[in-house]
Amino acid sequence: MSHRFLVMFQPLTSRVNRHMTSRPPRLPDLGPVAERCRRLLLGVSVAFLLASSPISAQELRYEIRLNSAASGQTLAFKVSGSGFRAAQAPLDAHLPNWGDWADLGRPYIQNITVNNRPASPNMVGTIPLGTGSFVLRYELPVLDDTSPDAHRFPHLPRGGPGTAVAAVFNTLVVIKRGGVPVAARASIRLTAPRTGGTFTGWAGFAEGAQSARVLPVAEGENGFYAFGVLGPALHTANGIRLEVVSAVGGAWRVNDITALASRTLPVLQRTTGVAPDSVVRIIVQRSGLPGVTRGTTTRFGIAVALPPDDTLNEASRSVVVHEFTHLWIGRRFPDERLIWFMEGFTDYLALWTAAAAGVVTPDWFAQRLAAIADEVAALPPAPARPLSAQAVRRDSDGSAERLAYRGGALAAFSLDVALRGADKGTLGSFIGKLLKTPDSVLTERAIRASAEAMGAGAEFRTAVDSVPLTSPWPALRSVGFVISEEPASLVALGIAAEADGRQSHLTKGPAIVRAVDPNGPSAAADIVPGDTVIIRTARRQNPPTHDVAITSVSLGAYTFGSSIVPSGSRTVTLEVRRSGATRTVEVTPRLVQGGLRLSAKWEPSRASRFFTVVAPRASKVPALPAALRIPLMGASDPRKDGLAIGY
Repeated sequence: MSHRFLVMFQPLTSRVNRHMTSRPPRLPDLGPVAERCRRLLLGVSVAFLLASSPISAQELRYEIRLNSAASGQTLAFKVSGSGFRAAQAPLDAHLPNWGDWADLGRPYIQNITVNNRPASPNMVGTIPLGTGSFVLRYELPVLDDTSPDAHRFPHLPRGGPGTAVAAVFNTLVVIKRGGVPVAARASIRLTAPRTGGTFTGWAGFAEGAQSARVLPVAEGENGFYAFGVLGPALHTANGIRLEVVSAVGGAWRVNDITALASRTLPVLQRTTGVAPDSVVRIIVQRSGLPGVTRGTTTRFGIAVALPPDDTLNEASRSVVVHEFTHLWIGRRFPDERLIWFMEGFTDYLALWTAAAAGVVTPDWFAQRLAAIADEVAALPPAPARPLSAQAVRRDSDGSAERLAYRGGALAAFSLDVALRGADKGTLGSFIGKLLKTPDSVLTERAIRASAEAMGAGAEFRTAVDSVPLTSPWPALRSVGFVISEEPASLVALGIAAEADGRQSHLTKGPAIVRAVDPNGPSAAADIVPGDTVIIRTARRQNPPTHDVAITSVSLGAYTFGSSIVPSGSRTVTLEVRRSGATRTVEVTPRLVQGGLRLSAKWEPSRASRFFTVVAPRASKVPALPAALRIPLMGASDPRKDGLAIGY
């Protein structure tokens, strides 16, 4: 799953501070009277700056309402613009396409009016507004959580009866003049839903409506908001404030996610030596697919979509911790050529953090690394250049993006082991040193410079620039695992498929069906040659290889998915595409013999400290640079609790 990681709008005061050419003089510590004087001087300076600023006369007001009807739910938007001079160039409203709404197959922006007159967007979602003040109204559909469209487009507005979760980036329009976003005061108001309250990543929970002053929405800015939620679970872990709500109804999975965050966020803080933003706000959703967990982190808010079953297993926990880790590795790396670092290093650091915090076992950690290595090996073509030199772009979870995620994770593991072996720190301390760089945007040059500053340039180059990427098995043995080979069952679906050069048994698809076993599990599912199939069940950890002498008899040519479907799956969800139509079917698989896999067992008696959380050598944990922190808006009294971590 691609995790877009974009920057959210900032409170108005942050914009003001950046425009101040000098700060008010800092008075000596003369007691409460002097402190009140200092605050008065600051307030006067801010007021003067706002009054003299060109944005003071221009104002944008966004208002959002959840509408419910028998035909479905919609989000209704009203955008009012005032103070804009009619003599200047025309204004346009543009809706960024982050959630692929252009591929929805039906109108997304509906019931548009400008100054009470019907209007229509062009093909890229731009709506003409005229030259002066305006009132723009439009509606967007809320996809039902259980619908196929909600599965295909998880970033579009979605929810159940009376609830909705949406992201700013594909719901709120950007107001432009001459192709440039306007400078204006701006505010966002969520009206009170019929039941429950409202929750935003920038202001938290309100029992009814809520309003906040922000900068105008612009491309590259993002955050989550929700309607129909109950009050959040409040918690503080090692000084990190947590606010967690459920958009499913009641407090579904809220306690689970709060506990998971409480155990893992302090580990990330300790291992990097860097504190996250002072409040972490999380919205819990239902993914709608068994075994599938998704997540997205923005500057204001994390959304996690969990499987509908009752078990938050180790795979789901690791995905959620991946999103938490983006609070450290994320918005400061906007260059998409660094996906191998932003996503791959995040994936590995999250995996290690989950094991160090005890939310996954060390054995599962090793199995997951082995599965990652197998995924990389199955990607076409095999990497012929260093990972950092690959032309990696986000491509809707295609092979290039998977190479960045998985290959970057393998490189991060290799670097972590090398740093520890040379007594030069850990991957966490490397990330911490990098994050303490004052630059707001970090580049590959900064990443490599941070490694050199630690005396680990050679280790970094070996880990990242190796071709092919290093196998994890020797490194697992070196840090305290016992490696052995064992038999494993395979899962027969009864489908022979071609997967763009990838090994059929190791891919989830998309794959083109070449034949269906008439006596196999998929025979009754109306799957025919020429169909495109995708396995929508969670991937098996450490998938086995094939003992061809056995599988040639037990599977024959029908090998699709046989190694990567979990052997304990009672049913397998397949997405089937034919002639432009998409449907979902459930298949009951059959277990067969013929699998072999390496097994890694954690051996604590080897006295390895690999999963021990070691803080960097520093007297205290510093915060992120002030310009990069999220100001705290909203007030609560979170409960405090202790924490025990480590193996």
